[in-house]
Amino acid sequence: MAHRRFLVWRWGWLTVGIAAFTAAPVWLAFTEDVEGAMPWVAMTVITAPFVALFAGLALVSSTRAARVLRHYPWRAYPCTHVPVQEHRDHLVVLDLGGGERLAVHPVPLRCDLERKKNRHPGVIWFAGDVHSGGVASPVGGHYPMRVVRASLGRGGGQDGTLPPATPLAERAGLAKGGRYRRLSL
Repeated sequence: MAHRRFLVWRWGWLTVGIAAFTAAPVWLAFTEDVEGAMPWVAMTVITAPFVALFAGLALVSSTRAARVLRHYPWRAYPCTHVPVQEHRDHLVVLDLGGGERLAVHPVPLRCDLERKKNRHPGVIWFAGDVHSGGVASPVGGHYPMRVVRASLGRGGGQDGTLPPATPLAERAGLAKGGRYRRLSL
């Protein structure tokens, strides 16, 4: 349900951006007060492409997240939230068991999943492949975000070598040609 809400919201923003960009010159053509309308039209023509661009990127990410969610079930993992830079980038480190850890970060825009309506900050839901990434959400599934694999640095348990991709990862769009992809969107 939350994913569908995000899709509707992002389609709405894309529609608003495109509509504003196309309506501004039409408004200028039919208005009698050209001097009064010019600052609004200029501001709209400058900002609307950026709104449409970011909404389009969010839609691409949402489409990829939907594809992952169709193929992988949600699983709860114990986790820690690690701030990389104060108030900006946050990694989510999943404890996969047996001493194995996976660090992921949300894309295309990074956010702190620990603070997104999260009543259980020590647990996160993850759907995807541990070698590539997938979708993560605070417990309850109300804020699903695309996540990609991140580096934990030295001694983090990820040496950079990956096994061949599974057919399930190929169908979910996490791999191509037998190799895991590192998607930035």
